[in-house]
Amino acid sequence: MGTEIGRRANLDPMLYKLNTFYPVQLITAGAGYDLIHVGNLRIAPGAQISLYHADAALDGLYGKNPIAAEIYLHIYPGVMK
Repeated sequence: MGTEIGRRANLDPMLYKLNTFYPVQLITAGAGYDLIHVGNLRIAPGAQISLYHADAALDGLYGKNPIAAEIYLHIYPGVMK
């Protein structure tokens, strides 16, 4: 069984050092796949990537259009009766 994820968000985080709010947009896409089934346990590796676009005033802190990526291992119980 596979899982696809997608997310789009508009954030307004406050930077305490600058004491103001700046808009940040992000989009995330990823996928995971149930690879191992052991008894009632399932293990699914997956990955996701997020692309960010922030106000130009934040370029000095984060760079222009930062990217985040993650690889994960999801361990969870199967269907319970």
